[in-house]
Amino acid sequence: LHETWGSNNTLSGDLGSWSLTSTADTSASFGGGPGSPPDGSYRNGWDGYGNISLTSPSMDLTDYALRSRGYPSDSQTVTDTRVMVTAWVFSESADNASEDLEFWVSGDNGSTWNLVYRDASNEDTGTHRGWVQMKADISAYIQKGTNTKIRFKSTGGGGGDRYGVGKIFIHESPIPTQIGHLGFHHNEIRLGAVPI
Repeated sequence: LHETWGSNNTLSGDLGSWSLTSTADTSASFGGGPGSPPDGSYRNGWDGYGNISLTSPSMDLTDYALRSRGYPSDSQTVTDTRVMVTAWVFSESADNASEDLEFWVSGDNGSTWNLVYRDASNEDTGTHRGWVQMKADISAYIQKGTNTKIRFKSTGGGGGDRYGVGKIFIHESPIPTQIGHLGFHHNEIRLGAVPI
């Protein structure tokens, strides 16, 4: 799966319609943000401060629910493969307040959310390092019987801040979860069924 956006600052893309939400204390302008990512692709961007969330439509990733979660065998594929999200992200602070761009995932179609990645490259510096390529493992959050959503969320204090999200890829990891009897599980490595 991928999201390449149809043009700059659009909420409609390859995956469907995204939603943009903000808290009541937010002062932001959607459609601002930085220039294009290094690959020249389209991006969504916004200026301002406060909590602003860019949330994906629902995605059916059920076939990638991990075996290690204890799901029984049935006619539906349950895998050992890791699912990764790779995306261009940008966050810039115009002051010395903390501005982060966070990546969240929901394995129950948006009922609960889990923080997976935080781009805090500009924290308390008043500078930024430009576009960076985020890589996040969402395997542990995919569930059977329900859809998955992803979310990019800005958290800012101060003002004049800029955020951006470019091309997004949702893909299988090139590194398998199981290599012989060696398994990579959430927060541990196992040899067979024994944590090491």
